[in-house]
Amino acid sequence: MLKPWDELPASVPSLEVSLLVAVSVPHRGRPLPQVLDPILELLAARWPRSFEVIVAPYGAGVTGAEPELRTDRAEVRVLAPMEGGDLRGAALRHAFLRSRGRVLLTVHPEQPCDPAFFGRAYDELGNGAELVRANRRISESRFRIPVSVLPKVYARHRYGLAFNRMVRMLLPIETRDTSAGNLALSRRMAMAAFALQSAPGFLFDLELALIATDFGYAQRDLPERLFLYEEKTVGRIAEELETIFFGVPRLWWRHVRGYYREQAMPRAITADDWGISPGVNRAIVALARAGVVRRVSMLADAPYLTESLDELRGLVDTGLHFNLTHGKPFGTPARLLFRWMTARRSSRAALRDAIRTELRNQLDRLDAAGVRASYLDGHHHIHIVPGLIAAVADILAERGIREVRLPYDPSLWFSRLAPINLLSLIARRSFDQQGLRYRRVVYPQRKDFRDPARLRMRISRDPEAEVIVHPAFEDDFARYGVDDSYSAERMTEFRALRMLGPTTSYNPPL
Repeated sequence: MLKPWDELPASVPSLEVSLLVAVSVPHRGRPLPQVLDPILELLAARWPRSFEVIVAPYGAGVTGAEPELRTDRAEVRVLAPMEGGDLRGAALRHAFLRSRGRVLLTVHPEQPCDPAFFGRAYDELGNGAELVRANRRISESRFRIPVSVLPKVYARHRYGLAFNRMVRMLLPIETRDTSAGNLALSRRMAMAAFALQSAPGFLFDLELALIATDFGYAQRDLPERLFLYEEKTVGRIAEELETIFFGVPRLWWRHVRGYYREQAMPRAITADDWGISPGVNRAIVALARAGVVRRVSMLADAPYLTESLDELRGLVDTGLHFNLTHGKPFGTPARLLFRWMTARRSSRAALRDAIRTELRNQLDRLDAAGVRASYLDGHHHIHIVPGLIAAVADILAERGIREVRLPYDPSLWFSRLAPINLLSLIARRSFDQQGLRYRRVVYPQRKDFRDPARLRMRISRDPEAEVIVHPAFEDDFARYGVDDSYSAERMTEFRALRMLGPTTSYNPPL
């Protein structure tokens, strides 16, 4: 599984064309400069001073990549190599994230095509297409190959026809070449494709076709003149067969689950823990500017409440993230729950008064910072302790707060957070008795944030539900002495959340 982007691609392209070249090391076939030179001549003639070439090496032999990939052309950039096996798709994504072109072209160095294809493909993009393939299966396509590999090429051609027939039976795609390699994409198509991509290698082109189909993007297949100088080894074909056996059913499952469909952005993505550290505040501001986060729950007594607060004003709705545990004498959530449930009458009355005083103080601190709390939730969901909301309901009414989070998500029953669901079911009756409003909740977990397409599908099922997130730009808890075990994972949340926008439209840079 590919991890979320470490960085966002350029939101506004500054060049007309980017040529992305994912090259395996050791490289097979003709030397890379000989492959690229004819294409570079076309690019220089048609788009002078408005193109770039980005080479992304990958493979087991990447440590020796520099001499093999050396070129004298100033327009060519060679990225840091990716070590591993078949990572062509991952390498193309690596190159895309550093690209600046309005149009993206990809060339397969092991089977390059006539450069004229890229000129014709560019014109097709101008006529409304979003994805153009150099299709080897079209009858007008031609191969230029040595006689020595002719029998192998014909055998693999028959194998490719059978594979594509099987794929078209399982998936709603029409192309007869699902591993073309030589492509042209609009930047809009590339933004969606690389944001939702999960296949790192051989199946990347198939997943690309599936994303284009599910998004309803126009696709074109053009004949090509292919130059093939050697054929794949038996071992490599066996590896591809294994990838097909396990990978195609997985792509089918992701398709039927809706991972690749265009989705509406939920209207209530809520970022918790504002003020706990500068890194958390910075992430929330960035996501609010991108239109991803719409609500922010604030720790009123946190040391960084006012840091970056002016940048957030006017972008989101705000609420109180009621805190009785972080830096408080009440103890951990489990200890507070035990004290609340087992205290005798006098002790419980004192605890109740202390909690009411704490709530007033925290609301006053938000007021002093110029923040109006329109809803309430709890740090560590402490507000769903049985009977606690009833004990402070009059204060909420005084402050005009009529919405409270009820963090019930059916998926939590199968996680370590199952007690939250149990307490939510108990708290729901109290919320209803107090006339408090609450939304349905989606509570993404770690496996969701590690797969941006899965996250996007989960949170888009109910656009009106509240989505609970805890992003951070960096893991700075140790630096600022924050006592919270959930720290490094917050950066994964941030990276996955900021990828939500590129699947539908360009976003301002973060």
